[in-house]
Amino acid sequence: MQIALREVSGWLDEVIMPVGSYAGSGRFGGDANVRGRSMPRLRGTALNLTPVLIDAVNLVYQISDGPGSVTALYEGGFAGGIAFSGTVDDLYASPPPPGTWQMQSSSGGLFVRLGTKPVYAITVDAAGDFPSGAAPRTVLPLLRQMLIEDLTMPAQWLAGSWEDSREAGWYWDGSQAVTGRQVVNTWLSGLGIRLVPSHEARLRRYVCRCLTIRPIGCWRQMRSRHYRVSPSIAVSPRRLTDGVSGTRITRPCNRAAAPCTRVSRPSGRVSCSRKTGWQHGICPPSSCATASRAICRSWPPPF
Repeated sequence: MQIALREVSGWLDEVIMPVGSYAGSGRFGGDANVRGRSMPRLRGTALNLTPVLIDAVNLVYQISDGPGSVTALYEGGFAGGIAFSGTVDDLYASPPPPGTWQMQSSSGGLFVRLGTKPVYAITVDAAGDFPSGAAPRTVLPLLRQMLIEDLTMPAQWLAGSWEDSREAGWYWDGSQAVTGRQVVNTWLSGLGIRLVPSHEARLRRYVCRCLTIRPIGCWRQMRSRHYRVSPSIAVSPRRLTDGVSGTRITRPCNRAAAPCTRVSRPSGRVSCSRKTGWQHGICPPSSCATASRAICRSWPPPF
């Protein structure tokens, strides 16, 4: 019996991020237009997001499946057209005044409602927390919390320090499924950071660093320090012999061991009467590949 073993990072390729979906039951359950669609998620701070319209009649949009805040709302990229009228506990209790928008934030999600139907697309600047209430705002703590809470990775699989000072955010609108590997690659793209499995079967984060070039002292000039370039291999070009083709030679021709076969010009093929298997993929020079001369030299030459 054979059992295939994989290191811990292989788990990321197999796990699809579990998310909730809209039932199409109305209100926060979404209308028929979004029935079956996954709910969006916002982790950290992100700008110019397109929220999901879940109730086209009451103009309710969802930004995330957890609590958060909206710092700006734009219509067609313009922030001054629709005014903020406050945060409420229930967006469906009463509609906002015309020309304004309201926000609702809870563990069930982050939503906004407009008082007037917009003419242009709605986008927002927002910050999102996790449904558990965790609210990291920098790259590595956000990624670590996503692995644990959104991708259900056991916390004991993560080792080492995950501290970071770079503010970041990740928004997923729910239109496509994502794996754990896609989430990690999105977060770490261009940062020079990799998640590497350790000998203890846990994931650690490692920062890739450029090699530091230091001056090397010259033994002839000990007082001067400079960079020295010394090639380890000298490569010189060698002209290929005319008439080389892809014909394979089974073995070198040997007059004593076997009679040689005369070769005609058009084909350029060389063979020996005793074949021991294909060995080389080159032909002898054209100088001996003539109809009037037998090829009896040691060929091919040693490499």
